[in-house]
Amino acid sequence: MPKKNFDNKKAQKQRLGTMLTLCRGKRSLREIARAIGIPASNLSYIEKGVNAPSPEVYEKIIVELNPSDKEQQEMDVLYSHIRGLPPPDVCEILVTNNELSKSLRLLGNKRISNDMLVQINKLFASL
Repeated sequence: MPKKNFDNKKAQKQRLGTMLTLCRGKRSLREIARAIGIPASNLSYIEKGVNAPSPEVYEKIIVELNPSDKEQQEMDVLYSHIRGLPPPDVCEILVTNNELSKSLRLLGNKRISNDMLVQINKLFASL
């Protein structure tokens, strides 16, 4: 059973790497690596799906590549499944608004319906 999970994470890392490569477009790997402060070889391993970026590196990559909202949402889901934690910007929101953690705990393991999510998004957008 663990092998299946391993294979899934491997596929997720490869998909994330492919998405990062596509977002990079015509910019060189070295240019992006230099801009985010890591060796080009490290970025190459991330793009090939060999390694997953650390939270700090992932955040810098997202800022530098500036993906569309849809692309970032898909990359965030992949990143969260690979690392087992929310994207760095979401973690920062929780740290800044630590009382939000209590509210989130009220959810427990319940799933939020699409209708509820629309209402939550409207509330947050109004802030």
